[in-house]
Amino acid sequence: MTPDLLFTEVGNAIWKKVRRGELTAEQGRRLAVDIASVAVETVSTRRLMIDAQALAIATSLTVYNAMYLTLAVRLNTVLITADDRLSRTVNAYPMAAAHVRLVQTLRI
Repeated sequence: MTPDLLFTEVGNAIWKKVRRGELTAEQGRRLAVDIASVAVETVSTRRLMIDAQALAIATSLTVYNAMYLTLAVRLNTVLITADDRLSRTVNAYPMAAAHVRLVQTLRI
């Protein structure tokens, strides 16, 4: 489960790669089509906004990152991220930190 913001963020990342010449416009379009068809359940950011805003203010996270963390807390699960800065930021808040794991630390 993910905030519906995921698709905006992935779309923006694809756009950046096309703008930088790292992908062709056609490759970007195909990626967008593939991502849009992924079977993932989403939660409206509207439902997360109040808690995410409060979490962002309390921790100095961006509201974008706080959306994902808010959902992880609500679902009593873990947000897996490659974002070292996010992880370092929430480490100062043990209740939030319990819901964040760096992908680099996972054993596969």
